[in-house]
Amino acid sequence: MLAPPLQFVLALLRIAAALALLGPGLHKIGWIAHPALDAQLQQWITQAHNPLVLKYLNFMLPHANLLARIVVAGELGLGTLLLFGFLTPLAAVLGFLMVANFHFASGAMLSLDYLTGQDGLVFLFIFPVLLLGRAGSMLGVDGFIGRKMASGGGKPGGK
Repeated sequence: MLAPPLQFVLALLRIAAALALLGPGLHKIGWIAHPALDAQLQQWITQAHNPLVLKYLNFMLPHANLLARIVVAGELGLGTLLLFGFLTPLAAVLGFLMVANFHFASGAMLSLDYLTGQDGLVFLFIFPVLLLGRAGSMLGVDGFIGRKMASGGGKPGGK
């Protein structure tokens, strides 16, 4: 079990990650009715220098409308789960996969700037920290449920 001050810091990090997902998700809400991911994928295709990224983008392009809606649902859904600290481990894993996918598709992950930039690598590694640190245990629904179960309130015939 982590010390309470560290749990508090992890809760703040979880909330910051949630807001970092919710903000872009809210800006993309129009993608539900009018998906615009295909234009972004086309732009990345013209800038792709890595053959693996190019192949990946060409595979994804025909599915851009569906993927646009998944992006919105992912950013809003995972952001909400992280904000409330509910299903935090699942949200952290899916958030990691979503951000890694975006960084790979954009080609950013394969540049030196990714290692030295201000948000790429740091943002990607927030999610494993949230997962391993059990970031939903303080100021989150996960912690409330865990404490309730530990006190016997979650067992059949319990309090």
